[in-house]
Amino acid sequence: MAGVVLTPPIYSGDIDEDFNVFAERFIGIIHGMGLTIAANAEQIKGIYEGCLTGYARDWYNEKLLGKRWELTNVLNNHGVATVTLVRAQTHAQLIATNSLRGSALVYAQGAGVNGIRLNADTSEKVIWPLPNFMTDWSLAGGEPSTNPINVPSNVAGGVAGNPIVFPSILIGEVIGYMAEQFPTILEEKRKLRFGTLEQGDGSVRKFYNDVVKYGKMLRFSKNVMTDQFLRGLSYDNQLEVERIGAEKSIDELVKILEKIEERKAEMKLGRNRRDYGTASSRQQPLQPVRLPAITETIFPPQPENRPLDHLGKPGGVTLEHVNQLLKSQAETASSLTG
Repeated sequence: MAGVVLTPPIYSGDIDEDFNVFAERFIGIIHGMGLTIAANAEQIKGIYEGCLTGYARDWYNEKLLGKRWELTNVLNNHGVATVTLVRAQTHAQLIATNSLRGSALVYAQGAGVNGIRLNADTSEKVIWPLPNFMTDWSLAGGEPSTNPINVPSNVAGGVAGNPIVFPSILIGEVIGYMAEQFPTILEEKRKLRFGTLEQGDGSVRKFYNDVVKYGKMLRFSKNVMTDQFLRGLSYDNQLEVERIGAEKSIDELVKILEKIEERKAEMKLGRNRRDYGTASSRQQPLQPVRLPAITETIFPPQPENRPLDHLGKPGGVTLEHVNQLLKSQAETASSLTG
């Protein structure tokens, strides 16, 4: 049997295209091809570049191609020689060596986080994420850079006190950065008012997908997205949630509400069909029936030059019959007078 051909998706950056859908399809294709970041990082990045066309490719070439990756909020002050050792330090240790600033410092000072090592932090958003297909370096201030390399393994050649700069940008940084900074996405962010999102007349699945899409775009936590989903549901679905129980996971709620919507749609369709059938039989317009004219019934049209019989039907009486009839009448009259 012939093998299945996996065709990578294309993204041109048009306003009508959804980058998150493109990214999910791309990641799915890579998994289907059996490629991993650990073993095939450069190959995956090359395939990704081939998926970009038009404006998206021009933007990528300008903003990301050939650039390094800089952590503007993580400084090379930690005093250890490898990335692994940096990640083994606690947030408190990095604060003590003035290795953090900006949003990274604010996060590290948070309650319950201070004493946790970077590599043991299981929060939804962390300062130093592990390599993945879409990494969020926003706390660390990750961005493309042309500054010189400045990594822990290169302390001798680096500059203490300056931000860490990695030699290249990995695929996770590329996708994560485009998901946040591509112009059409920034325009959506500018127009978006997350707290006003409502289901309206749309399906519960579409509403949920919109909440997740825009929540991620604005870097909201899962709790914030869940709260907005529940608050923005239609009135009927809010009643259903109360009946079902809000303690269920958001994924379970969405699935149950989808089934309820489908059932209601089926019932409405069946009722509409019944109503239509009843109305049709009740309101069926009378069709006029054309009755034949009297002359057509009694004296139907006759072909020209055809004799009529004694019943008025064509083809019955001939000239010979007429002569015989006259002769018979004459004979009868003669016998009566003789």
